[in-house]
Amino acid sequence: MANSTTNLDTISSSQASKEVTANALFDAASAATTYGRRASTTTALTWGFYGGNVTIAAGTMSQIANGTVALTASQTNYLVAAKSTGAVSVSTATTNWNNTDAYWRLYSIVAGASSVTSYTDSRQFALFSGVVSFGAMSYQGTWNASTNTPTLASGTGIKGYYYVVSVDGTTTLDGISSWSVGDAAAFNGTTWNKIEGGLSAQELGNLIAGATEKTTPVNADMVSLMDSADGNIHKKLSWANIKTTLGSTFAALAGSISQAFSASTIELGHATDTTLSRVSAGVVAIEGSNVVTEARLAGGTLPASVTTLNASGAISATTTLKSGGYTVATLPAGTAGMRTYVTDATAPTWLSALTGGGAVVCPVFYNGTAWVSA
Repeated sequence: MANSTTNLDTISSSQASKEVTANALFDAASAATTYGRRASTTTALTWGFYGGNVTIAAGTMSQIANGTVALTASQTNYLVAAKSTGAVSVSTATTNWNNTDAYWRLYSIVAGASSVTSYTDSRQFALFSGVVSFGAMSYQGTWNASTNTPTLASGTGIKGYYYVVSVDGTTTLDGISSWSVGDAAAFNGTTWNKIEGGLSAQELGNLIAGATEKTTPVNADMVSLMDSADGNIHKKLSWANIKTTLGSTFAALAGSISQAFSASTIELGHATDTTLSRVSAGVVAIEGSNVVTEARLAGGTLPASVTTLNASGAISATTTLKSGGYTVATLPAGTAGMRTYVTDATAPTWLSALTGGGAVVCPVFYNGTAWVSA
């Protein structure tokens, strides 16, 4: 609203196309005519009104079309608009007229037998929005909209009481069935209303799915997280810190590596645990004991005290070989060519069958039929 100096385009008596300026002014001010009496469609017991944009209780904009309603003859008619939809209705009862939590008052119209005799404009233009009158607000805690815990019911509550949604859900309260974490369910004395405050998991997923993808993150990039060590509040984490944390984690999982993998000795686990060292090509040592790798078993010469199995299956060594020992009674079922020794032979004779129970230690050989002294 202007003061002594107007902000509007004025119309002078000498200008051309005055109607253009006038219509532009009317258009700019048309919001103030919302639900106003439309004289061109008001006749007899028919009341015409202008439409416009209003914000309904759900917080969304609703486009109201120009319209008409039929009045009751010889009665006072009460014209209202529902805050939930913006729809206009008329009644001779004052029920809706007095329910200012759910309806906007428009006009009280006195009708005669065949026409309107008088009317009172009760519109409050500043109230044509989704702002719902709750009175003094009183926080009652959180509400699980999936399980309806605590239990809330349509049309039932205490004016001004509200709950903050802790779990997404589809519990229906006075026609509202989509609730997201962070929303508030508030009772205005007649109905439950939603005060939006968050995104549902599905809405958040859709938001992420529709975002532009970045394939190569850089150190300054950020991701979102919940800080469990600081009251579960929302924080950001840089890609640089992610890399640092992952590097430390993987190093711990792999064990403490005292040297690069190209070094001669690697400590597996802590420094006091097993060490793995390279002896020569194809030979490694665990805690000082040589182990022949598969590639080395194809043949070749190993360091002292290391046995070699060549490609044809022959075993050679630069030191003594030791096999397991048996008593005669415990010798295994043999295969021709197997060798070992016994510890309890009785007067063994070369290539003769064995008798146990004695005290002679001697080598034995399986000839394909039986174990014999060798």
